[in-house]
Amino acid sequence: MVWRVGLFYYAGSKTTPVSQIDDFVQEFNGVIITTNNEGRSADLTTQIQRINDFWTQSPGYQIHAEVPYYNSSGIPRSEQEMKDWIDSLENAVGSKIAGYYFTPEGADSMWNDRIKMRNVVGYAKSKGRYTLWIPIDDWDLSGDPLAKIADCDSYIGFTNITPQPHYYQVKSTSPSRCCGKKSKDVKRPNGMSYVKLVEFMQYCKNRGYGVEFECDSSVLKSNIYDCENCGCGVGTDCVMRARNYYCAAREVGGFTYIYHYFSNSIGNYRVVKNFNENTCPPGGFDTC
Repeated sequence: MVWRVGLFYYAGSKTTPVSQIDDFVQEFNGVIITTNNEGRSADLTTQIQRINDFWTQSPGYQIHAEVPYYNSSGIPRSEQEMKDWIDSLENAVGSKIAGYYFTPEGADSMWNDRIKMRNVVGYAKSKGRYTLWIPIDDWDLSGDPLAKIADCDSYIGFTNITPQPHYYQVKSTSPSRCCGKKSKDVKRPNGMSYVKLVEFMQYCKNRGYGVEFECDSSVLKSNIYDCENCGCGVGTDCVMRARNYYCAAREVGGFTYIYHYFSNSIGNYRVVKNFNENTCPPGGFDTC
């Protein structure tokens, strides 16, 4: 069985509508209730309310709660502040929490703060909780794409790690996006081909990790200037690029858990997953 978990944004610039809670329960085995900015918009009262909302909808559902890393000023929280956050959640809704999600996405950020994070992760584990991390690491396409992530894992000791490929965010051979923007994904400066996506997933499997599948509202947009972070721009190419995650995972096989990022709309996830994976062509779908 593949354990599928969806990211639900309870705070930040793009919150997930509460009306989608039932959709999450239908689609996923569990949920991560988090901000979309590594904790900068964290609000304890709202987070507790969303945990209760999910539990009311489906008692026993696997709920993972964010432990915010940054405060509202963009300054990393202290070890004690993060432990206090865990204590507040434990006191209010501890019986409804399966695990804690730690928000620094960059492997460099996590490594530079590894002593504090090891202590906080150990504290969460002492409560009997899973500890989760969804990292991204720089990759020059010629080395080990998970080297820094593995160093963090060895020192800190997370329960589950599901790296972000950032394949959806770039073209196959170019860093630039096609949405009328000149910005680029600095984590994938040379783009990422389908072959490299398969290679990335193989590295994840070899280390016993899961993998994150990525898409956003560009899969449903038609205006090239009205999109999020799809390297192919908007529309069908973005749908097919996101579907290549399924095709690549099928090639590699053996993943136990997959986390799903799809911005703040379950519709983005559904339009991507709505196909027969047996139709994946050799080498994946052509995109950009």
